[in-house]
Amino acid sequence: MILEPSTRERARWPRLLLLGTIFFGIEITEACSVNLLPLSIRNFTADPQVLFLILAINPLFGVIAQPLAGLW
Repeated sequence: MILEPSTRERARWPRLLLLGTIFFGIEITEACSVNLLPLSIRNFTADPQVLFLILAINPLFGVIAQPLAGLW
């Protein structure tokens, strides 16, 4: 059994550049939020447990919501 690719068209540079730019934007936004969010929250509360809960919501939401969205 020979598996066929989903498309025979090769990706061209403009599309690769667009996808790379989008991926870079998403990653730089995530990196900034991970580094700056604790500093911002520290202005409102110094309790480390509150900081932990706020920072744990994003990955926890991904673990719960992404499989449900994938099933949907």
